[in-house]
Amino acid sequence: MESFEHRELKRLAIAWLARLGCRAIATEVTCPISRYRVDVAGWLDHSESTLLDAGGLQKRRSGIAASLFDDRPSRRGRRSPRTIVVECKRSRSDFIRDDRNADRLKQRLEMLRRVRDRFERVLIPQSEPHLRESGASLFPEMETWDFEGSRTAAYRRTMKEIERIERRLHRDTKFHTMARYRLADHLVLFTSSDLIEITEVPTGWGLVECGRRTLRRGAGRLGQLADLPLRERISVPSHESLPDRRAQMLRNIAVAASRSLIASHSEARNAEEPNRGLASRTSRAASGAPSSRP
Repeated sequence: MESFEHRELKRLAIAWLARLGCRAIATEVTCPISRYRVDVAGWLDHSESTLLDAGGLQKRRSGIAASLFDDRPSRRGRRSPRTIVVECKRSRSDFIRDDRNADRLKQRLEMLRRVRDRFERVLIPQSEPHLRESGASLFPEMETWDFEGSRTAAYRRTMKEIERIERRLHRDTKFHTMARYRLADHLVLFTSSDLIEITEVPTGWGLVECGRRTLRRGAGRLGQLADLPLRERISVPSHESLPDRRAQMLRNIAVAASRSLIASHSEARNAEEPNRGLASRTSRAASGAPSSRP
């Protein structure tokens, strides 16, 4: 049975996607080319305009990936509509695979990520400047680069080793599969505060947290203009999902939304039936008419 905290995380994720400007949002959405279901998914059709705010995180906007908030032409051309997936986790057992070597693997992974970051911050920009995306920012930290196109052998070996360790830590989980096959443009984890370490977050995922106390008591009414009780810890990267996978995700969002709508109407109708029968018997009793029941 779904916990109250998990429902609250999903509710916050829906509100966050709505603030971003998603025009289609649903829960329990099936992934493209995969058996997995994701907690919340949204379709962001903002190829012609910038977003109004950072999904209710406007006070912390500087830490969020620039690719979510601008529409400057990239090296691949005009930015397309984007799909965003949110996975909500309230316990570590849902996230980290039980492995007796997990601590050693996580230490190795942390070291490799530091090496990767040095390649991407310093070495590749110097040795392969052609990988710089067009329309880049005046600020170096806001630059976008096509690191997948790098031919630096040591960098490619580092990325393969990171992938191998993450597969072992997150084997048979949607975290590794969705990032590897770019099943959505943006992948985000929503968790309670300090549930997982930054070094434990799989490559390709952002991390947004909500305070434990807020989750336990409920986030309350999520007003349209109010800040959401969320804190971003890892900025949301962009995966440039394939167009056919974007289309499949949009279809799956529509199917999930329809399924939810039909279920809610059925529940409402079932709830009304006993009340309708009671009202009819009460009316007959008041008028003195005999009841049809024995």
